[in-house]
Amino acid sequence: PFGALIDGHAKLGDVDGAVAVLAELEGHRLKPNIVHFNQAIDACGRARPTAPEQAEALLRRAIAGGLQPSPVTMRCLGRVLGSNRARSLMNSELKVKVEALRERFPVTVPPKMQKKAGEAARRTAPLPRVK
Repeated sequence: PFGALIDGHAKLGDVDGAVAVLAELEGHRLKPNIVHFNQAIDACGRARPTAPEQAEALLRRAIAGGLQPSPVTMRCLGRVLGSNRARSLMNSELKVKVEALRERFPVTVPPKMQKKAGEAARRTAPLPRVK
């Protein structure tokens, strides 16, 4: 039912209503999914005037909540921000998320494994062309 409510607010361009339903969903200790955020971002594009700052904040909130943006997320953002700004924002936000994960879960490759990886790469290198 929350998705239908958010979608209804989105179709009306009611950003505040869509965001309020997201907050209510979380108030019931439920986790919104990427579809819920896409609907709220869509509301930002349908609002008059559009609400680009709120769309960006919703994307950041979704990513911070561990959600993976979808192609629909990109289309919704593109309607609000323009495709170039949407792509740039998506890339920068995902890069920040990846860096945070790398810091939290550092991976070190033992020297023995590094050596094996190098040997495997040399074995799979393309052969020179014979004329």
